[in-house]
Amino acid sequence: MNKPKMEVVKETPMRIPLFHPYLSPAAKKAATDVLDTKFIGQGAKIQEFEIEFGKKFRADYAISTNSCTSALQLAYRLAEFKKGDKVLVPLMTCSATIHPLLIQGATPVFVDIKEDFTVDPEDIRRKMDKDVKGIVVMHYGGTMCDMDSIMDIAKEYNVPVIEDTAQAVGAYYNGEKVQGYAGTIGDFGCFSFQAIKYMTTIDGGMLTVKDPDLYEKGKRIRWFGIDRDLKIKKGWEQFQDWKTRKMTYDVTEIGYKFHMNDFNAAMGMVGLRELDEVLEHYQRLFFTYKDCLKDVDGVKFLPTKRGDTHWLMTVLLDDRDGIAKKLRDKGVETNVVHIRSDVYSLFKPFVNGDTYPNTDAIELKYLCLPIHMHITEDQVKEICNIIKK
Repeated sequence: MNKPKMEVVKETPMRIPLFHPYLSPAAKKAATDVLDTKFIGQGAKIQEFEIEFGKKFRADYAISTNSCTSALQLAYRLAEFKKGDKVLVPLMTCSATIHPLLIQGATPVFVDIKEDFTVDPEDIRRKMDKDVKGIVVMHYGGTMCDMDSIMDIAKEYNVPVIEDTAQAVGAYYNGEKVQGYAGTIGDFGCFSFQAIKYMTTIDGGMLTVKDPDLYEKGKRIRWFGIDRDLKIKKGWEQFQDWKTRKMTYDVTEIGYKFHMNDFNAAMGMVGLRELDEVLEHYQRLFFTYKDCLKDVDGVKFLPTKRGDTHWLMTVLLDDRDGIAKKLRDKGVETNVVHIRSDVYSLFKPFVNGDTYPNTDAIELKYLCLPIHMHITEDQVKEICNIIKK
């Protein structure tokens, strides 16, 4: 058996990268200030962040986590998905949406997408049956799903809706029947503060819930099944009576180590305050792209609506691979970011002969162009000029 070589694998830097993390000076200072305090782990700043997050996005209850994947795992656990349960999930999503389902023992059922890359409600309805126990949606690149139709189906079949909101913090849905921020319309919302998101805590996530009992349970199982608030109120005393060893608290359910820390939460607090400014920058870049490329043959934009944010700048190109190479030759990084889940060996057994015509029609055309806080409108125009040529 050959021993694997330990090495540092470095990527080739591009002049204009597809993604670039953004931390303002205020966020950096807030984080480093935490290092001089007693609590650099799970302290009061986490609760402050959760409260402010809930206020900003009108969420009933918010539970911070160490990643969006952990938030998804908590949501699937609170939704009581178990072995044999079928759960509808988008075919076009990050694989992190699906892994926690498999950990729960549930069976993912893939659903096709619409032309805006969000999950297709018509395909959801086609695949609903008595064995389906939940619906997972993903707001692709800041574009919100058709939540009116999805919530109608969920109510008809009495199943929970989990919103994967990793790419859409701050997006707003204003439908005829339901409205609200992404992640607060369904039963559970799962957010990401990973390095390249709109607001970053280096890594981190948030779970929003509506049920107060599930909120309390979520907080417990986030931290080994222990009621941390109760421990704080008891002054961290383990025993009510040391002789009889009667505990001040009990552990009755399996838990995880999914909590955030104060270092992350401090950055999150600043990120919340600066989010509107960040979203405005993305809006400017998005509409600069649209204006520059609106009359170019072979270039098509995904449909968007008011309230969407634009974390990804996804376009459909007749000559996708040729243009991607031209951009790379000029030092501009591009990629597809997400690919259809049925190409992965892990997920192929769950396809069962299903077809996905909408995904088939666009999978060789879509490309994501650079859009982030370190790009200027002039650089967007430069990228567009390369595409035009």
